[in-house]
Amino acid sequence: MLVASQPLSKKVQDKIDQIGLHGVNVTASEKNVKLLVAFCDTSSDNLIFPNYYLENLLALQYQFAQKNNLEEYRLKLAYPLASIYHDQSKFLKELPVLIYLQSNLTKLSSLTQKYVLVKLEQVYRAMNELGSAMEIRKLRLNRGEVNTVWEIYRDCELYNDAIYDYRINQPFPKKYNIIGLNYYSFFGDLFFDNNEIDSAIKYYEIGLKNASEILARLPPSYSVDRVDATFWLGNFTGSLGKCNMAKGNFAKAIQPLLFDLASNEKSPENKTYTWLLLSECYLEGNELTKSKLYYDSAKYDMTGKSNKRDLVKFYKLSTKYYTKINKNDSALIFSQKYIAYMDLLHANVQKNQVLLNIGKLEIKKNRADLEATKKSLIIEKSSSMYQKNYLLLSFFFLFATIILVVLLYQNNITKTRSNKKIALEVERNDLLLKELHHRVKNNLQVMYSLLNMQKRRNDNESTRALITSVQNRIQTMALVHQNLYTTENFELVEISSYVHTLVNHLKMIYQIEGNNVDIDFKIDPNLKLPIDQIISLGLIVNEVVSNSFKYAYINRQNGILMVSVNKVDGNFLIEIKDDGPGIDNSKINLSNLGLKLIHLMSEQLKAKHDYTYNDKGVAHYFKFRLDHLNLA
Repeated sequence: MLVASQPLSKKVQDKIDQIGLHGVNVTASEKNVKLLVAFCDTSSDNLIFPNYYLENLLALQYQFAQKNNLEEYRLKLAYPLASIYHDQSKFLKELPVLIYLQSNLTKLSSLTQKYVLVKLEQVYRAMNELGSAMEIRKLRLNRGEVNTVWEIYRDCELYNDAIYDYRINQPFPKKYNIIGLNYYSFFGDLFFDNNEIDSAIKYYEIGLKNASEILARLPPSYSVDRVDATFWLGNFTGSLGKCNMAKGNFAKAIQPLLFDLASNEKSPENKTYTWLLLSECYLEGNELTKSKLYYDSAKYDMTGKSNKRDLVKFYKLSTKYYTKINKNDSALIFSQKYIAYMDLLHANVQKNQVLLNIGKLEIKKNRADLEATKKSLIIEKSSSMYQKNYLLLSFFFLFATIILVVLLYQNNITKTRSNKKIALEVERNDLLLKELHHRVKNNLQVMYSLLNMQKRRNDNESTRALITSVQNRIQTMALVHQNLYTTENFELVEISSYVHTLVNHLKMIYQIEGNNVDIDFKIDPNLKLPIDQIISLGLIVNEVVSNSFKYAYINRQNGILMVSVNKVDGNFLIEIKDDGPGIDNSKINLSNLGLKLIHLMSEQLKAKHDYTYNDKGVAHYFKFRLDHLNLA
């Protein structure tokens, strides 16, 4: 077995004798301080006390203080004890200590308060108590300590929501920054959990490259930073090994996992999980002796712990292991444990997904309120007419800004194509363009949030509907600039990815609970459009699809919305069709802003627009050419 309790070294024993840390009668103020100082020394590179000894010592002192109502002493001991439990994933022991700290939160320093709430949320999530975790996350949002909820989405198995929230709200790290390596690790993990292995590999490899470069740049004297960089070097290498396992290449995963294990002494939780992965790799290669060595080590280390990820892997691996060595009775027992535990997890996930969906609006409200408080942008009372005029002016101002950006972009492309000799200037302009798209996208998101505040404070349903339609148009344009910012091609936008994202966004906004509207996408994956044409196309799709959701599926449980974009004989053919009850031609309001916008955007594309309205639904058809570009 790879783990075992070690006897205390002479250095440790001498330190214990020096500060008098024996028994449970330490109550004098001076010795209390000495105990806490001794704990703080464990956070340095030269550890004084091993975790297992420090846990016993702190637990005895804590129980003594609790039994004798020594509240001041107990409060001093609580956070160090909780931290020791947390480092060892002993969440069942840690939870009551953290709850005690939360009940005395105002007596702690601001920094300790922040760390207590972080640990408490992590414990609830590790124990699959996601309802409680959500309440802690709301408290942290209100305190301004965090602005994301992707961890909650992930634990509720809403991986697409988690990835979107992470991408939008998690700050992008600076290059060669050790703390920023968390960004690539968490992002890779989200894609891995969502079974997008190639995307996970992409972010793990970026993290590995950055960690290697950081380690190469650090002077030898920076010992703490070198330990951190080495940790991340092993972590990303092990994560890539995990991806090899996901692709069925167990033999190729062994060396990366062993490197991770050798580089990584900072995370006991990661060590246990890596042992389980190595045991599985050796088991797949029929190296049963090595497999058992790592299996027994992980099993020993998991005693008294309650980590969800480790338990799932342990039960599944145990079933496979005992089947391999022909102990079918044991294999059956662990198989039943695995099934029962997964049923429990899935039941909790389904329950928590309901709770999370209920809490989404409140989370959005908390975010908007926090942003409004920071920027002092609360507008208290406005008439309905003033709000409508303000929103319309805001929209057209944004539209004019986008047109200006497009013109500047086209002018820049013309110049850079005609002058191939200034390659360095081209590279610089590309970087500026990328930043420009990023800033335009951010400005659109800010305007989206401002409109959201207006909508929340307005009771007029027609005004709220108008605000929602304006927000959707803003989001339509923002998605274009997000696409350009996250890719290396500043000229063209992939139609398929863009339209899928836009239509699914509208479905999430408009679909009524209980209704099931299926989207039938028929889009050529190779089609691309320039920025000005894709914005016009996006605004057309936004208006038509929004109308379908608002009018075609009222009081209906099922429906199909078809969105088709293809290219035939040089013509772009677009068809958007719902299967609703249709609409009477005499009731069509030609002065409606949405219809005017469709006609305006059709003219921008030089597209022919036809439509049909009957009892089988509403269908829109658009046809246009782009002869001046060589598009796929």
